Amino acid sequence: ATVDYEYLLGPDLLVVPVMNPEGRAVVYLPEGEWRDWWSGEVSTGPRHLRLEVPIERLPLYARVGADIPIEP
Repeated sequence: ATVDYEYLLGPDLLVVPVMNPEGRAVVYLPEGEWRDWWSGEVSTGPRHLRLEVPIERLPLYARVGADIPIEP
C-alpha cells in the first residue's frame, strides 16, 4: 500500500489528507494504539488501513493515552 500524504502533527496526532474525489486513502498506523478522532474506534499498529471517507471529513487519529488539549 502506498502512503503519500499522511503526517504526524507532533508525536500524537496522525493526519491523513484525502487527495482524490472518491474519498479513498491509505493510512499507515505506527506502532501503538490509535483512536479515530471522529468515530472513537481504536486500531492497533503497525498496520495499513484503507479508508473511504466523505471529502469534508479529514481522517485524524490520536495516539491512545495522549494528552491533547481541545479547548483554549
